[in-house]
Amino acid sequence: MIRFISIHKLRNATKQALCSLFISLLCFTFLGCEGQKTPQEQAIEGYMQGLFGGDLDKYLRYSSYGFALKSMGNSNLANLFVAAESAQAAMLKGYKKVEILSIKQDDLTQAAPHTQSTQDSSPTMPTATALVRIHFGTAIVETELHLVNYEQDNWIINSELSLADTIRSQLQH
Repeated sequence: MIRFISIHKLRNATKQALCSLFISLLCFTFLGCEGQKTPQEQAIEGYMQGLFGGDLDKYLRYSSYGFALKSMGNSNLANLFVAAESAQAAMLKGYKKVEILSIKQDDLTQAAPHTQSTQDSSPTMPTATALVRIHFGTAIVETELHLVNYEQDNWIINSELSLADTIRSQLQH
């Protein structure tokens, strides 16, 4: 048998604890979900950590080039590229963070070529374009990235970035 206790019979400390618990649950419900990153944001951050932070596993997972090299059994080539770019990032006092300024879904009708044969029934993969600001210790680089959704909520970056021009311009100043 369940007994319900009147709120008036509870002690003040118990009332405050229940009120705090209730408010905490409300905050978690409404604000806790805001901390979740979208698959596109995860791909962008993973790509940056892989390429400029030197994390080969993340580069192989979130870069279309890394993904292709891994599937061909050539992860060592991706490792060379990651090593070179993370060394260049170190020249800029290291990769700090990526700031995602905007992500825009591309129009599927424009992404698919109009000359596509009618026999090809494979669906067009959704794509998106992101504008990002990459923070290093001594430089900030703003660039555009192209993303491809190759599986359900699995996005990869279909752009290849290099810091060579950024370093060259820093050395000239």
